[in-house]
Amino acid sequence: MSALRHRGITLHRNAEAGAGAVGEWVLAAALALARRIPLGQHALLLGQHEKQACMGASLGTLAAGIWGAGPVGLAADWALAPFVGRTAFAAWPSNPPGLRELSATALMEQSQVHVIALPLRPTTEQLIGEDFLARVAPLRPLLICAGRLETLDVAACLRALADGRLSGLALDPVEREHLPLLTGSTTPLNLLASPHIGAQRSDVRGALNRWAVDLLKEITADDKILIEGGHR
Repeated sequence: MSALRHRGITLHRNAEAGAGAVGEWVLAAALALARRIPLGQHALLLGQHEKQACMGASLGTLAAGIWGAGPVGLAADWALAPFVGRTAFAAWPSNPPGLRELSATALMEQSQVHVIALPLRPTTEQLIGEDFLARVAPLRPLLICAGRLETLDVAACLRALADGRLSGLALDPVEREHLPLLTGSTTPLNLLASPHIGAQRSDVRGALNRWAVDLLKEITADDKILIEGGHR
């Protein structure tokens, strides 16, 4: 970002294009964790048949708390709301008007599903760590990360999952560098991890491709100087 600014280049983002697909992934993750499907699969891959441990809960009985009201958080609410007991957002001054909001404390005390859809900033790095996990432990919630993985203390979350403070954990934005955090468990876990595929739908990729082409046509429509020594 600094290099782009230094060169006078504007970065164009289309964060809304894939948000609906990420919301769909959040719904899939919530349903899978509530029914403890990843636990059953993990156990079978380890040679164990843990049917009794896979007693699930109805998604419709659960309250969902959403942390972050950007495009992904709003899409998660849109996807979850018809299927869960209720949804609410963590109160924040920049939230869009009209959202059902609760204080961070109330959200931690009342939610059986937590969706983390936060941007990565100094104030959000590893925000979901030991303190958060201790405060939500009485409800043994499901935790779903659809934002940046660095907003979680992943090692702490995995410990909480293993010792029962979390009932389930879903992580979509897993990159190659995160793999060492997720490998090696010999105990079945209700853990769903995917390689950052939330927005990976063919229609989304097509829409983004068309948007990129249209944007390039727009910014190259004339011959104005963009940076010294070059043209648009």
